[in-house]
Amino acid sequence: MALGLFSSLIIGLIIKSVGQQLSLPFFVEMGDMAMGLMGPAIGAAIAFGLGAPPLVIFAAVATGAAGAAFGGPAGSYVAALISTEIGTMVSKETKVDIIVTPFVTIFIGFAVGKFVGAPISKFMTVFGSWIMWATDQRSSSWE
Repeated sequence: MALGLFSSLIIGLIIKSVGQQLSLPFFVEMGDMAMGLMGPAIGAAIAFGLGAPPLVIFAAVATGAAGAAFGGPAGSYVAALISTEIGTMVSKETKVDIIVTPFVTIFIGFAVGKFVGAPISKFMTVFGSWIMWATDQRSSSWE
């Protein structure tokens, strides 16, 4: 996941910031594009990291995008992880592998992204808010 985040969201933010500071619209546009592809990059990075077969890696681009659309980076992670594992299990099991493997991978990833990604995103938002509140309470008690 870290490779996917760095090669899309983080580097995209750096490129965009440089473009804004130097008034280079091309860099701003490039950075925005890279940041927008965070989900697919996470999906591909997870599938690659798990040593998935090529059809699963390329289908994980779609599952990472679906997970990100429904649940942000955490949703992308979960959708890509689960779909990659199941896609790898069905890979090379049928004569029509070129159809079955990507279909199963994308189907599972989309379903996980839609039904699990949103609650994960909500939990992460609430948890982050709680951490911020706790940090504020702690720092105000030191004054």
